[in-house]
Amino acid sequence: MSTWSRNIVLSLLLVSWFNISAIEAPETKNINESQILFKIERSKDPDEIWYATNLNSDGSLNQDMPIKVFWVKKTENNIVEPLTLIQKRFSYGIKAMNSVDDEGNEWHFRLAAYSDRIFKLKRMASDQYKVFTLSGTKEIALTQIFVKFDGGSFMFPSIAYAKLIGIETQTGIEISEVIIQDK
Repeated sequence: MSTWSRNIVLSLLLVSWFNISAIEAPETKNINESQILFKIERSKDPDEIWYATNLNSDGSLNQDMPIKVFWVKKTENNIVEPLTLIQKRFSYGIKAMNSVDDEGNEWHFRLAAYSDRIFKLKRMASDQYKVFTLSGTKEIALTQIFVKFDGGSFMFPSIAYAKLIGIETQTGIEISEVIIQDK
């Protein structure tokens, strides 16, 4: 079983037994569309995991936790819920977030369930932030990740693939990359 699949399975298993919520829930009224960095959609149901810039009350980026991650439960009238601690650690959370400059204009991080890839949170000239990664040799501004579940059970789902979708920075063309983990 791949690392990606194992982490998702462990997360689902532990979440079903322990619904331990994160310390604070994000509030959607404090998040505008320009703060949304990317979303994870899944074939399992329409619920989504959103990644957004975490801004202080003065509009500056929170240097301690630059990105907040939360559920948008489409199946429950779009209510917003925090990730559980288990989900943060094994599936949808962020690992190893490090600033690469003193001004906090660029951060490198990895996703908990897919630590093979480096993602970069960068401040743009417009003072908005975007997330970038390499797809082959091309840099893309990430907009979405889609996870395709392929059977299995609730406790042991099988993940067929994950698809990264983004805009190539050089051409402005939307491209996608399918990632199939080793079994």
